[in-house]
Amino acid sequence: MTKAFFPTQNGEITLNTLEGAHVDAQLQLEEVQDLEKAISGITEVQTKEIQENIVRFNQSELQMERVARVAANEEPALC
Repeated sequence: MTKAFFPTQNGEITLNTLEGAHVDAQLQLEEVQDLEKAISGITEVQTKEIQENIVRFNQSELQMERVARVAANEEPALC
């Protein structure tokens, strides 16, 4: 909703036009800020999910290493 600056007959820009432009700029600024907040929220959620996945992966990896060590120690005893 951008308004053009139309000069009056003597070349001046009217106060109403400037006020309208100011309102438009404020609305655009609010939209950008809302978008930034939304993106920030999404990023935080995804970062948390990734961190949780890394923790679960590390726990699984440690468990597999324990199982492998136990299996390696048990094999010679079975022979």
